[in-house]
Amino acid sequence: MSTALRPQTFKKLVLFPIISIAFLMTGCMNTPNELTMKSPSKIFNSKKTAAATTQCIHEQWDNIGGSTASVRQIGPKTRIMAYIGESQLAHIAEVSELEGESIIRYYKGVAVLGPDPWLASINRCL
Repeated sequence: MSTALRPQTFKKLVLFPIISIAFLMTGCMNTPNELTMKSPSKIFNSKKTAAATTQCIHEQWDNIGGSTASVRQIGPKTRIMAYIGESQLAHIAEVSELEGESIIRYYKGVAVLGPDPWLASINRCL
């Protein structure tokens, strides 16, 4: 009695988990607008200007390993977006100015195991 797998069975055993994981990963991705339609995970106030706060968060997020950050002006707000891997949106910080100070709305797009380096970065920039 042979214990070798038939080619079709082998393909199913190998391809099914790969396709399932790829489907789950793409199904969980948010667009920036979808993520910011939800309530922010946290809201911060800073005595710094919006420009200084934005620059600090962008630099901090861009230096988190495996992450890249981009900045985009959305009307009166500045949106900092953190991506992990090739292009998965992970977190957003929206910075707006009010009377020379800034308000930061933090949107968590992916779960983080352990301490959240993106959240810690915002705290360092306040």
